[in-house]
Amino acid sequence: MTPQEPTLPSILQSEQRVIKISSPPIRLGQFLKHTGIVQNGLEAKIIIQNGEVLVNGQLELRRGRQLCHGDRISTGRLLYIVECI
Repeated sequence: MTPQEPTLPSILQSEQRVIKISSPPIRLGQFLKHTGIVQNGLEAKIIIQNGEVLVNGQLELRRGRQLCHGDRISTGRLLYIVECI
């Protein structure tokens, strides 16, 4: 079974959260752990490989993807925005 990619209207209806990062850049797997979406790196690897994570509206399959200020990460109905401080 292939995962369904969220459509634009469902992303627009997502709950948005701004996540402040003090030491950018941060890798996608670390970000998922930092936000509490996953408990460990293995869980991060699994949800990323299952196609459950979008970065800036694009399917992202790399756990090591570096995130920068303004990147938008969506998982299901949650949308996280990276803010570097």
